[in-house]
Amino acid sequence: SMFPGLIHRVSLQKPHRCQNSIHAMAKMVLSLTPDRKNIWIIVLSVILSSSMVKSKYLAEPDVLWSYQLPGSGSLAGPGLRKGNAIVAMEKYLFATTDEGSLHIISLFDNEKIHIKGPVLQGTFAECHSGVSISKDNNGDMNYLVYAVQFTPNLSGKDNTFYFIERMSRVIAVHIDGTIRWTKDLVGKISGTPVISENFIYISISNKHDGGQIVILRDEGRDEWPTVAAKISSGDKSNKKTFGPLTLQTSLDGHDFIFWGESDYETSLNGDFFAYALYRSEKFASNQGIGPDSYTMKTITKWDRSLITQPLIARDLSLVFMGGSGSSVSGWVNGLNTSSDSMGIAEFDWLNVMQKPEVNPSRPMISDMTLSRDNKFLFLTDNSFYMYCLETMTGKIVWSSDGNRESGYVVQPKLSEIPEESPMVYTIETLRGNVRQHNANNGYINWEFNCYNLSREKLCGHSVEGEFRCVSPFLILY
Repeated sequence: SMFPGLIHRVSLQKPHRCQNSIHAMAKMVLSLTPDRKNIWIIVLSVILSSSMVKSKYLAEPDVLWSYQLPGSGSLAGPGLRKGNAIVAMEKYLFATTDEGSLHIISLFDNEKIHIKGPVLQGTFAECHSGVSISKDNNGDMNYLVYAVQFTPNLSGKDNTFYFIERMSRVIAVHIDGTIRWTKDLVGKISGTPVISENFIYISISNKHDGGQIVILRDEGRDEWPTVAAKISSGDKSNKKTFGPLTLQTSLDGHDFIFWGESDYETSLNGDFFAYALYRSEKFASNQGIGPDSYTMKTITKWDRSLITQPLIARDLSLVFMGGSGSSVSGWVNGLNTSSDSMGIAEFDWLNVMQKPEVNPSRPMISDMTLSRDNKFLFLTDNSFYMYCLETMTGKIVWSSDGNRESGYVVQPKLSEIPEESPMVYTIETLRGNVRQHNANNGYINWEFNCYNLSREKLCGHSVEGEFRCVSPFLILY
């Protein structure tokens, strides 16, 4: 290739002898330069560890290895856009790209599988989904699910476009790269489908129905899935779209699905609702088929459009949402799942972060992160800032503007190890710089720039795909 791309592996921790297999993992980064587009997987290690119990952060990360995905290296090639993600699970690394391809990398035998994006005549495919993983009864990986959408590209004789409804496709893939099944749906899927046992939940919106949650039941290997139910707000006049889904399993083992409404045309005006969905008492007798197998509740109403995932504490005690106008709101009185209203009304606090100079009504576009003790919330705004907030009050503990050369699209990732200060990681969107902040005070410990990996400037701008921080040895992918 004239413009070879690379996947780089970088360590945040010096490998212990028993950790060599873990350090075979990788981090994927989209690299854009003015004349070409390369996708790298870069693996960073950030911890020096002498045992499984005692660890110490490195002063700066180590690059472990790197690899360029096939097809990248030109502006026409694939890239990682907002919604695409890297997922590391056991001995595999998974990544979706913007044209609908799926990449599977075995981290132990270096086998690589490239599943090309689907094609639908008269449309162009695009993917804004990551990967969800289904596990069997033994906890082993069973199959993967992701989503692709098709936008019509047909035009008339006068070069005007016919505005035809978008189509989306949910794709289930076995670990060996073979297709398990596909399911086409009318509308645009938001975010990544989520999996609860053998049911797949999809947030989708179309012109006729507005927002819907479509639930598929997986019927086993090589069988077409069943449409178990389609759930909507019940208000036929409400055409607002549904945002991406959050799956949270409560401490007693029950799965809850959360999402909010969004509307780009009225990003600051009107009422927007947030919802929760869970299994009803009829779920078992109905085998999950039919709308009455599920209970959908409105958990709150506010005047902000939501395009990110709601953040829910594991014990369902806290709810956080980022909305239009760079706003963040918190509900701290918990979800009463035995109540028809689920115990949530108006937010307990609202904080408006730094607004960008251009389009100040723009909604928050990066997901938030919660500390293990539920006391602190980490987020990035639409400008140049990263924040730490108190979860109970929304007050700013610290903020950091980095070098004010690039904003953020990806979610901050938090690392908490015994007897060490917690660390939070982020990546600048326009430059691809990875930074480690002290989570207690926001101090920047180090900045990793992938310009340093090659004589060529292979890391230019527009790093949008979600990265991963994998414990216990803190490898960044």
